[in-house]
Amino acid sequence: MAWDKTKPIDAQKLKDLAALIRANWDAIELLTDAALQITNAKVAANAGIVDTKLAEIGTANKVNGTAIKNLAGIPPGAGTLPVANLPTPDGANVTAVPSDHTASGMTISLKAHANVSFGDVCYINSDGEAQLLDADAIASMTGIVLCADASISANATGKWLLIGIARDASWTWTVGGLVYGSVTGTSGNTMSQTAPTAVDDVIQILGVATHANRIYFNPQLQQIEHA
Repeated sequence: MAWDKTKPIDAQKLKDLAALIRANWDAIELLTDAALQITNAKVAANAGIVDTKLAEIGTANKVNGTAIKNLAGIPPGAGTLPVANLPTPDGANVTAVPSDHTASGMTISLKAHANVSFGDVCYINSDGEAQLLDADAIASMTGIVLCADASISANATGKWLLIGIARDASWTWTVGGLVYGSVTGTSGNTMSQTAPTAVDDVIQILGVATHANRIYFNPQLQQIEHA
């Protein structure tokens, strides 16, 4: 049945009235006529439709993510977000085989106390700068970050690895061996697979060699100071 708002007319014959009214009521019930369907254009801008009147939206691509404002209001039983929809902050994904002279993992931006190169391990000094560690004394230890840039100039800010994988083709580590902070304390010489042994030297495990040219950097805060 098609909707016809012009019928019945004012001068409609009584014998035709019931059929015309029934036809329009059938059209209202079926809502197949475009003129009777509720469209976005027909909804007032100030219409307040209560949520109890809304059906569950189960069709894909029917809700724009930018329209979701209160994520805290999503109940725990709502389901799991697809991995593709999760944010990927720096360090969320660790590459097991990063390129030469690069690091993959959790990083932080810090100012360098002096000129440093990739792979240099530093502690945080009293000025909040990354300073080259030296296992000769506890004051210059607690290596906590590894230079993840090719180089960082003194007083410049760069990227530092907190935990993850670092690769340098010039390294020749014994695979599976622990990596310690060194007593040399100069750029290019902050790590060693020989634990310090002299008086006042500090033993700190910085990581483990996964390959001859790669280490898993995971500095330990528990340290041993030789008496």
